[in-house]
Amino acid sequence: MWFTTTRAKGILIWGRRFLFRCPRSYPRELSKEFLLVDLLNNLKELPENTSNVVENLKKRLSDFDADKVEENLALYGKARAREALHQAHA
Repeated sequence: MWFTTTRAKGILIWGRRFLFRCPRSYPRELSKEFLLVDLLNNLKELPENTSNVVENLKKRLSDFDADKVEENLALYGKARAREALHQAHA
């Protein structure tokens, strides 16, 4: 019971609330393509300027296997990740 309520409400530590989220599905082995999709899914959670992240992604997109990115996007991606990748391709 403690885990489910903690996961739903978060934990207050030093005056800050921390939320721990467990993804529904998760690959057995992490790849950089999965981590890219996960980053893009959670782009709004980043404290940095997200437009800088997309600009840097444009420069580094060739470092990723396009087929694996598409596969991970289909399995784990949200609309936010698809939109960010669309912006990076433009």
